[in-house]
Amino acid sequence: MAKGNCSDSVIAVDMGGSNLRIALFDGDGIVRYAKTVTPREGGGPEIYADAIIDLIRSSLSAEEIASAKAVGVSVPGPLDMEKGELIHSPNLLFPVIPIKAPLEEAFKKPVFVMNDTNCGVLGEVGQDGEGCEGFRNNVVYISMSTGIGGGIFADGHLLLGNTGNAGEVGHLYVDGTYSVRCSCGHTGHWEGYASGRGIPHFFRAYCRKNHIPVKCSAILPTAEDIFAGIREELSRGVNNEDDEGAGGCDCDCDRGVFSGFYEELSKINARAISSITAAYSPAVIILDGSVAANNGELIIAGILKYLDKYLPAPEIRLSRLEGKAPLYGAAYCCALSLGGYNVHGENRSADTHTQY
Repeated sequence: MAKGNCSDSVIAVDMGGSNLRIALFDGDGIVRYAKTVTPREGGGPEIYADAIIDLIRSSLSAEEIASAKAVGVSVPGPLDMEKGELIHSPNLLFPVIPIKAPLEEAFKKPVFVMNDTNCGVLGEVGQDGEGCEGFRNNVVYISMSTGIGGGIFADGHLLLGNTGNAGEVGHLYVDGTYSVRCSCGHTGHWEGYASGRGIPHFFRAYCRKNHIPVKCSAILPTAEDIFAGIREELSRGVNNEDDEGAGGCDCDCDRGVFSGFYEELSKINARAISSITAAYSPAVIILDGSVAANNGELIIAGILKYLDKYLPAPEIRLSRLEGKAPLYGAAYCCALSLGGYNVHGENRSADTHTQY
């Protein structure tokens, strides 16, 4: 952890829709790190806590586990923060998933559970806060991965909201034309269009609405297939008025379908970012998650092209923490709760402005 002046170690966990990661932190940063796949089948809701416990025990020594003062867990929302349970998380298997109680039982130490994107913004503010004037006080962190979520740090405060689930920006309403269904069950939500899971469904809806008879609209290429097609067409200067065969999928896509889809996807992303900018007036919007990390240049260029012009545009950039912002944030969550740090990595007793 940056600027750490606390020698106590903590265990941080980041449970995503695809990957499960743990790290042992001390006052200087990550001491040990391990990663596995998040459970996708079998058993009941306890499989997630069991997987966390198994990964911690297999990756850390008994002495390291015993010396850690707490465990911080970053989880996809929504969640009940008091109980430490996930509630109807759309990208996981069960309606209620207990995390806090089984981990406290296993390790006999405090366990703090927080929404992954709230952890993400804590990690960004704590680790990378020197790069922009006003950065530390007004930051929005957005994860674009299996789903989409956000963490909001405004006027030096982490916004948790009434239930601890503020920042669910993936469920902003962004479209009434294509009626793409989000994983939560509703239509028109940003996550349903621009997440790793949603992009292929949006692509199929785009092809159908525009009467594009391409094979890939039926077989649902992956988000990365689609971005590969976008890159290929843009590199050739192709637009959606051309009709010769091309594309990033292994099929007979019409030439121009990907570049045309890219314009629509960019408009969707820009609507969401415009709403976030209007609501929170951040100095910086940080994009993270696999979709953003792998396609950041395309995504940011498209957002800037269609961002509402009347808004004071924030800096929009990719995370510099190599996908570990939620892990850092989970560690900060422990430190804050134990009283050792504020979110800037400074002695909490010396700072009464920044609150958690």
